[in-house]
Amino acid sequence: MGADFSIFLIILMFFGINHWNKNKQKWITKYFRTEFELAADTYKKEVKTKKPPKEAFKKFKKLAEKDNDKEAQYNIGLMYLYGTGGQLKDWVEASKWIEKAANKGSKEAKACWDKFELWHYKYKAMTPNG
Repeated sequence: MGADFSIFLIILMFFGINHWNKNKQKWITKYFRTEFELAADTYKKEVKTKKPPKEAFKKFKKLAEKDNDKEAQYNIGLMYLYGTGGQLKDWVEASKWIEKAANKGSKEAKACWDKFELWHYKYKAMTPNG
């Protein structure tokens, strides 16, 4: 069992079912947020405070690599494409992540792949001179 489910059981045992029914939405939002939602919130906070979203980049990268999350892969690709998240613009790296997301079914990634013609950068990465 995951930690989130354990918290749910503790709340249920401690407060009882009536308390759970009254406050269900509050508990769900507090304890059952996905890692992607947390990364997106981090990005919003960092942008709002005019900081480069480096922490959000790390969280999205972890999700993109470890969990193979197509939305995180797309976000990493955009960060490389526009040079945000403490990264320099790198269209070769952007094409790699956006292609992964598009291949997993992300419509936004597919549209971005086509709009920016990122396939050019995919093949550029394969040449000896980069």
